[in-house]
Amino acid sequence: MKLEKIDHVVISVKDLSKTIDFYTNILGMKLEKFYSSLNNNQIRYAVSFGSQKINIHEEQKPFKPNALNPCLGSMDICFISKNKIKD
Repeated sequence: MKLEKIDHVVISVKDLSKTIDFYTNILGMKLEKFYSSLNNNQIRYAVSFGSQKINIHEEQKPFKPNALNPCLGSMDICFISKNKIKD
């Protein structure tokens, strides 16, 4: 399989506002807000720098699609590939 790049990573956090404060005010990342069409148009948050993006999920409120058992401090990674993954 040929992977092209990392699309984004997702972190599961306890305190959304403290997390956003850290990544934007301490690290200088840009805050992005968008709506999830898979989750009743709930607002979602991400932070970015350059072409790198981190989606932020609250521990008890993951957005679909999500890891099977997301927990505080966990992270998942999403790749871009032209190849299909076999089931």
